[in-house]
Amino acid sequence: MKRWFVQVGTKIHGPLSAEDVEKWHEKHKECLVWGKGMSEWVSHFEWKLSQDETAAKENRITLWQYRKDDKESKILKIDELISELRGLPSYDNIYVKSDADPRWQILFTSSDVTEKLGITRRTQLRVPIFGFFEGHNLATDEDFRCKLLTLSEGGCGFTEALGLKIGHSIRGQIISPNLNQTLMILGDVVYAGSSGDLGVRFSQLTPEGKALVLDYITKFKDAEAY
Repeated sequence: MKRWFVQVGTKIHGPLSAEDVEKWHEKHKECLVWGKGMSEWVSHFEWKLSQDETAAKENRITLWQYRKDDKESKILKIDELISELRGLPSYDNIYVKSDADPRWQILFTSSDVTEKLGITRRTQLRVPIFGFFEGHNLATDEDFRCKLLTLSEGGCGFTEALGLKIGHSIRGQIISPNLNQTLMILGDVVYAGSSGDLGVRFSQLTPEGKALVLDYITKFKDAEAY
């Protein structure tokens, strides 16, 4: 299955099979790896470690629970969990956890569950990108700088962005070696995690900026076929 991408310098290659990734790593020891569902590029060592952890997880039985309106379900196997979730009228405000990861998390953030349910809140491909954002929080009239994680046609993801809240509007520039020029944006915060992770939806993007974003995302489009 070809689902991986390798970045060498600023050039991206893929989609690739796991065997292809190993071949690229033999030639370029400092290459980075990304695949659909990952939040950012990782080193080959980290990628290999995650592959081993995934294989180990698939070989053990994971037990799950879901929570709705503060009422917790009984302990379930994954197939039982999926069966019960499919019987619910909606997936809003549903949280899940497992013995492998005992923290309650919003259902839509658990790829193990959403993939089996065949659902997603994302209608646009979100891809990893190196860089940072420099700009201004229009709600608090403060400047800030944070790390860029992801990019899509409709917005971007940041981290290390403390102090911003859902509903805040921001203006500034995305600077990345993956893009051939600075990207100016105006956006609204639509997600804010406690650790400083942010989801920003573009409210204004010039035609040139949109073309720049689409050109970068196109590098990953083929992976959607797998």
